[in-house]
Amino acid sequence: MLVEVIRLLEIITHWDKFSATLQPGEDRIVYIGLLCIAHSLVFFTVNTVNLLFWIPRWAWLEKFRFQPRRRPDSGLIANCIAYVTLFHLLSLLMAWAAYPYAVAWNPKLVFGDAPSWKTVLLHFAVSYFLTDLTFYWGHRLLHTKWLYRNVHKQHHQFYVTIGFASEYAHPVELLLSNIVPAIIGPVLLRSHLLVFAGWITLVILGTSWGHSGMAFPFSLSTNFHDFHHSHPHSGNFGSLRFWDWLMGTSKAYNGTKPVEIPRPIAQRRAVAPEQK
Repeated sequence: MLVEVIRLLEIITHWDKFSATLQPGEDRIVYIGLLCIAHSLVFFTVNTVNLLFWIPRWAWLEKFRFQPRRRPDSGLIANCIAYVTLFHLLSLLMAWAAYPYAVAWNPKLVFGDAPSWKTVLLHFAVSYFLTDLTFYWGHRLLHTKWLYRNVHKQHHQFYVTIGFASEYAHPVELLLSNIVPAIIGPVLLRSHLLVFAGWITLVILGTSWGHSGMAFPFSLSTNFHDFHHSHPHSGNFGSLRFWDWLMGTSKAYNGTKPVEIPRPIAQRRAVAPEQK
């Protein structure tokens, strides 16, 4: 495994030489391979580890959960994992089909020199702004009455969240609130594949951690989005918090207006016996 990682780092460091050796059709395989690593490998690795933290019921571990002694329904977890696995398989097919259009839009997507660190940081910064902008407004749209009932409610079956739940969503939501916010920055900026894959990795890590339901002393807090799941009609639509602050949609989270804690039927069985 270490040898493969070292080899990958060598390829990235000498990307211009590597891409020059690609035969017709191999560029498409490289494109799919890097996106598969950035999206699927990262997603299933970090969220499998996260799931392992939900299995034990040790008292000392409960203090690191935002909702102690509560668990998502086991059947819901199984459906979620099966659903997101299918989504990842379909996303590979979609990426394969989209490749000719991606290269037509950005001819230097795969070929050419690796971008400088200055370019990488600039593209990441712009992408972060665009991701938060589109995610906030797309997410807020999903909380309108009809879209919530017919689309977004699937995602909110998780009142107590796990990392795998970050992509457990209706296909319309996956497009509107997951795919578009994740790729809009690199697409508009015509980012190099290495920047694109790096950005997708950061997005997956961020959304997985945001749904992890865990809070360790050494980690960034994720209770902002966890609050959104435990109080699904109380705001907290963004990730950066800027738009929620600007639009006044984090007042419940900040304690400036009362909220009601719901108890979805799907997870009533998830409450520990001592809390029933």
